[in-house]
Amino acid sequence: MGQTIRLDSTDYVVKGIVRDNPAQSSFQFDLILPIAALLKNPEDAANDRQWGNFNYQLFLQLVPGSSTKAVGAKLTNLFRTYKKDTHTIASLLPLTDIHFAKGFQRDELASGNERTTQILGIVGLLILIIACINYVNLSTARASTRSKEVGVKKLIGAERGRLFGQFLTESLVFTLLALGLTLALVELLLPFLMTSRKNTLCLPSATPA
Repeated sequence: MGQTIRLDSTDYVVKGIVRDNPAQSSFQFDLILPIAALLKNPEDAANDRQWGNFNYQLFLQLVPGSSTKAVGAKLTNLFRTYKKDTHTIASLLPLTDIHFAKGFQRDELASGNERTTQILGIVGLLILIIACINYVNLSTARASTRSKEVGVKKLIGAERGRLFGQFLTESLVFTLLALGLTLALVELLLPFLMTSRKNTLCLPSATPA
């Protein structure tokens, strides 16, 4: 705080420090500068006054119940009021739709491929279904070996509810152990996966949006 840094022959004083945004956030930045600092450059200031200047991303918070199409139409009319020969059409896009929006990829905003995400989701679901089928097959195969155990326990007075509780507890313990092992492997392998990919991977529970 309070230190001076130089960017493009211009000195700036650090006024605040913020945490990095989560990796899955659409807004990623290295530093934040006021617009006034940019306009100190005569060329940037002259370009800023041109109608063809599209250097900025504008975010609006509309009044609840407002129509994005109606607001876009009003903005379009405003453009044509001050510049008769313009063919610019204003349209609003919800912030929640920007990440997968086609034709809206900008370097300033992180974006993703919806089709790739869907394919990976389907592959993950298929793997989960196959794992469930394998578990059912293994459980069925073990049932014959454990039938003797169940018969012996019934002979010595074990109740049906107690046997059910035992098998349920065993299943829960194995499931929790498998979950813990899976999370541990994911944490260990994520750094290696991220070094081989351009995109950043993270656990949503560990890095909330």
